[in-house]
Amino acid sequence: DAGRYVNGIVEWTYPLNTNTRVFPVGDATEYRPVQVTANDVTATGGIYVSTTPGNHFDVENSGIDSNKNVNRYWTVKDNGMLGFGGMDILFKYAPAEIDLGALYPNFIIQNYSSDEIWTTVTSGIFTDSSAQATGTWEQGDFVIGEPSVACTPPVITFENTHSESCIPTGNGT
Repeated sequence: DAGRYVNGIVEWTYPLNTNTRVFPVGDATEYRPVQVTANDVTATGGIYVSTTPGNHFDVENSGIDSNKNVNRYWTVKDNGMLGFGGMDILFKYAPAEIDLGALYPNFIIQNYSSDEIWTTVTSGIFTDSSAQATGTWEQGDFVIGEPSVACTPPVITFENTHSESCIPTGNGT
């Protein structure tokens, strides 16, 4: 809960099968939990999560508009889980962390890998206080916001579910 969380890194071990864990992370003043579902785990291991307030140091190359994003990013990495079928990740943030003028139905999620490459992550539901990545194998830093270039509008249902239809600028794919 908001009264008990870690300002730093939290690691959970995942047993076999599909498992969901809530990582009670935040920063010095804010609780921003992350829910990670590891799908089809065939070899146990850990996932660790942390969050950092402010823009990512390389947001200008991410394909996300640095003036229309969530002013926070998250790090999610596998620590020895050699066999799993991707992750569903639910990132939480406060509406006040969204830049003025940014519209969450337009958001995408970008991942900055340890190879220093930006990639677009398959997105699920976006709200004014959460964003969902679905079926992702990506690990590293996750940034959320509007694309930095005009693109084909995403397919949006009443739940704000996206299909990937935008290739942002920067070195992302």
